[in-house]
Amino acid sequence: MNAPTSSILMAAAIDLSRFVGIKYVPYGRSFDGCDCYGLIYLFYREAYSIELPTYDGCYDLGDADKIRELVNREKQQQTSSTSQTGIIWQRINVLQASFGDVLLFHSVNVGYHVGIALNDRRMLHTTQRLGWSVIETFQSPKWIPKLEGTYRVAGCL
Repeated sequence: MNAPTSSILMAAAIDLSRFVGIKYVPYGRSFDGCDCYGLIYLFYREAYSIELPTYDGCYDLGDADKIRELVNREKQQQTSSTSQTGIIWQRINVLQASFGDVLLFHSVNVGYHVGIALNDRRMLHTTQRLGWSVIETFQSPKWIPKLEGTYRVAGCL
């Protein structure tokens, strides 16, 4: 089965409404509340039965240097044959993004942000400013200039 067909089938099998409206909670990793990475963690656990690392204690939302270090370490591991987390993130072209891929954004003012790609150039994400998880386009003037990369868990999608 090719990637676009499999991602369409996965999208049909996953009830996105379960992931919309989740309250924003810093460091949260559950349906009771989560931050942007927590939503990625929760989505992969519930939709794909994949346990991503929680990164508990690895970053402080106000510490841009620690977050940058964590992101850079994960990006470097994508070229390594072994990963400390057991998860290998493959960078892919944004034009090849499909349901479930992770979008990495960077802004000088905000720092790093992640969202989950959906099939129609939309994403599922949450921010403190929004207060809960939503679906919106990532090809808008608001997001596309901040898009740093698109990543897929090797062997997942």
